[in-house]
Amino acid sequence: MPRKQAERDTLAQQKKELIDEYGRLDAELGSQRAKIRRLEELGRVIRSWHVDANPEEPVSSAGNEYEIVLGPAGMQTKITDMAAAYRLLGREKFLKAANLTLKSLEQHADAAAIAALTTRGRTGPRPLVVRSTSA
Repeated sequence: MPRKQAERDTLAQQKKELIDEYGRLDAELGSQRAKIRRLEELGRVIRSWHVDANPEEPVSSAGNEYEIVLGPAGMQTKITDMAAAYRLLGREKFLKAANLTLKSLEQHADAAAIAALTTRGRTGPRPLVVRSTSA
């Protein structure tokens, strides 16, 4: 068998093994997805109880069986003066660095402006759907 064909066969086999591993993991996690979504939802609710707590200090909430400790808030860096950033970087660099989100645009522009400034297409991630090949 020529070398190139052997390499293609090896690659094809590796792909099949990865697909089968993905399928097995998907099957194992299938019943857990709803629990994971619920856990994330509960986490958001519990965090909302402490929005006014000192971000430097941990804070806890106790139930009958468990205690949840929220650690200190994570550090984040934010730009405090966009106009100064524009002046410092100049128009060209500022526009390359700027990251205008659709959500932010929706807060500041009407529907006609949004339609003129945006496009919609199938460029997002593609979902993976697992189907068993065994009978």
